[in-house]
Amino acid sequence: MQTVTTVDAATGPMPVLLLGGDTIIGGANSRIINITILLKAAAKTAISVSCLEMGRWNDGRRFASARPVDHALRSMVADS
Repeated sequence: MQTVTTVDAATGPMPVLLLGGDTIIGGANSRIINITILLKAAAKTAISVSCLEMGRWNDGRRFASARPVDHALRSMVADS
């Protein structure tokens, strides 16, 4: 079993703020972003993530952002 603890984020010409607790949907599993981080413009950065769907795999390889995860799950990630 493969464990993915980071996802590479590539930015365009503007910096991007990612909020801890937001979700990334797509790829093999949906993930929750573990930390709030400001990404530099025109850069590739590894961001810390946790799996939301342990053991679920699909053929998707594209990622998209989604609505934030509820407060209880964000709190569990912050405590871990």
